[in-house]
Amino acid sequence: MSVNATVPRVLTAESSHRFWLRIGCLAATLDSSLDDLGLRGMHSEICCSTAHFLDSCQSYWMPVSAIIDVETPRQHWRNVQRFTAYKRFKATIRVEDIEEKQ
Repeated sequence: MSVNATVPRVLTAESSHRFWLRIGCLAATLDSSLDDLGLRGMHSEICCSTAHFLDSCQSYWMPVSAIIDVETPRQHWRNVQRFTAYKRFKATIRVEDIEEKQ
C-alpha cells in the first residue's frame, strides 16, 4: 500500500499520537499504526539551541538537528540532519505594484 500525500488526514485528540516539548526539542510519535495509509510507525524530533553570530550581540534560536524515523510494512527509513555553521545575511527587497505600472 502506498501513502498518498495529497489526501489530508485529520488526527483527533482521541487518536493515539504523542507530541511533547522538552527544553530545546520538539518531538512527535505515532503510538499506533495508520494501516490505511501504509504507515506502521513514525517518530520525529527537532532540537534547537542558541546560535551566536560574530557581527551581532544577539543570539538566535536555531535548529541543530532533525531526526525523522518512518516505518512501513516493508521498509524503515531514518533521516538524520545536523545543522551547523549558520551565517547571517542581509537582503533588500523592493515590492512593486504591477497594476500601477500599466
